[in-house]
Amino acid sequence: MKTAGIILAGGQSRRFGSPKALALWNGKTFVEHAISALAADSTVIISPLPQLDSFGRRVPDLPAYAGMGPLAGILTGMTECEADWYIVMPCDTPRMTRDVIERLLTFAGGMQAVVPVIEGRQQPLIAAYHCSTKAVLEQQLQQGELRMMSFLSRLSVRYVTEADLQAQPEQFMNVNTRIEYTELLNKESAL
Repeated sequence: MKTAGIILAGGQSRRFGSPKALALWNGKTFVEHAISALAADSTVIISPLPQLDSFGRRVPDLPAYAGMGPLAGILTGMTECEADWYIVMPCDTPRMTRDVIERLLTFAGGMQAVVPVIEGRQQPLIAAYHCSTKAVLEQQLQQGELRMMSFLSRLSVRYVTEADLQAQPEQFMNVNTRIEYTELLNKESAL
């Protein structure tokens, strides 16, 4: 099974105040943590930021879908990398680990997507999508439908819990603001 990692780093980071992908935690940038966590044969960073070029292959959204949110980023990644399965991850979840991503893929058999449900909330941006979902995704974007839940409703999805993944809920937490970033740094210094 050939896998490709898609790191979503296309947000404008308005609440954070600077590019989140370049924020530091435990001596590495958030994007480096994402690259380390992805258990993929190849990885692409979806971002308009040329500052991320030094971390690996970076591409902006496909021109036809630029600015259309995470679904556009996922489609761009699927277009850039050929794989059987695509592992999607935002750049702002630095606590995610490779072992959790590897366990996520063990649930892929016979499905089009594997999506974690953490503390009762679906996490479709830290998930795995089969290559067969690309056509569905492209059709949805062409129709102007940008909702992730609409995309999931068109797929055969296996939902897995934090217990299934042997994961902690905080591994899935996004760092969206400077306050959350400070809390992340303070938790680490307290350990």
